[in-house]
Amino acid sequence: MTGEPSPRATPATHAAVSGGPATRIRRGVRVFIDEAPAAAEALALRLQLGSGTERLAVEHQQGTKYEKGIFVPRDDWRGLSLDELALVTGSGSCSLSRDIRVFAIPPWLHRFFWDLEPARLLEGSDFSATADDRLFNAFCAEATAALETLGIAARRLTVRFQRGRGRSTTFDPEFGTFVGLHVDNFERRPIDVRHRSFPRMVVNLGFGPRSLVFINLPLFDLFEPSGIPHNQESYRRYSWAYPLAHAFMTAEPDYPVLRLLLRPGEGYSAPTQNIIHDGYTWEATGTDVVLSGFVRES
Repeated sequence: MTGEPSPRATPATHAAVSGGPATRIRRGVRVFIDEAPAAAEALALRLQLGSGTERLAVEHQQGTKYEKGIFVPRDDWRGLSLDELALVTGSGSCSLSRDIRVFAIPPWLHRFFWDLEPARLLEGSDFSATADDRLFNAFCAEATAALETLGIAARRLTVRFQRGRGRSTTFDPEFGTFVGLHVDNFERRPIDVRHRSFPRMVVNLGFGPRSLVFINLPLFDLFEPSGIPHNQESYRRYSWAYPLAHAFMTAEPDYPVLRLLLRPGEGYSAPTQNIIHDGYTWEATGTDVVLSGFVRES
């Protein structure tokens, strides 16, 4: 990948403050946080705002869908104002199919994972590898039960390892590139019913922080700013949402991107089939390790 600027992001060590820059962010997907991660660090300290997106050139992609590059957040993160935080923070009940929920797995489960000596699976592996191992499959079974107790009905859990320090963590093995900010398309529902798609969960199993970066608008809200008419034909045409996401980020490059910090042992459930998002480990060192899977709404 070419054209990556030097990292200059500001660590999330300051709370939301009154005043500050005029907000451009609109009310959309809400973020909820469970008691355990909130006790470790409040949501106001975990959330940062970037000024928009930028396109990065990608080598050796002529003639592919990546030939024009990928979109990543600008690295000019700042804390949210109180008004901005109020637009993002959830209140009342959390709907896993519409909202983002931050949770923490039990500490014993995180220790159990590292007791399996995952380094043995990394020898000779590429920068992006999925564990397929009897002991790791046993860990995934334990994780499924633990997540169930948190009210997260997870399925098809996998463990993935890859290098840290990435402005994108989602890799397309067919084209050999990271994909940048994107929308998941597992079910490919039309956009007017996209909110019924199942969410996805990710847990940070590493020893350092990683982040979820996302645009807080559901896909239905991207049509008007992208100059696309609202009608049934458009909803069906963009059931493969990649072009819709790119149309929005091209038309609205200054719409803010949110960054949600996850400490080791913490995870999120998010409607990744209905929001533009990606993982982010640009400031991390070492190997990025995540547990991921699909979620059934309880």
